[in-house]
Amino acid sequence: MLGASGRTGALSGLFVEQPAGLRDRAVAKLLELPEEIGLESLRTLGPLIGRLRRRHDLNLLSIEALAAAVHLQADVFLAAPSPRLVGALKAEGLRALGAWERHLPDSSGHH
Repeated sequence: MLGASGRTGALSGLFVEQPAGLRDRAVAKLLELPEEIGLESLRTLGPLIGRLRRRHDLNLLSIEALAAAVHLQADVFLAAPSPRLVGALKAEGLRALGAWERHLPDSSGHH
């Protein structure tokens, strides 16, 4: 999230602006997943990631999200717009939902 490169992204920028103590507590809370949230093994997703990378030019986080969505046949909720990931999800027959949109029905009737 807060990389060693010194660069921040759309989401991590909000954390960088906070005092160190508050930032550390917030990041720690984000990393504590509730029991009901499962994690897919990279051993499971690895081969699928390899196949998907041949079709989609995405960064590591996006290709992992795409692979998990394809594996689970799940929609993906995005906190910030990601046109490349949205396009890849659509190409794989999946949907991206985002806080920036109104969730109007698409041509298939999905919300």
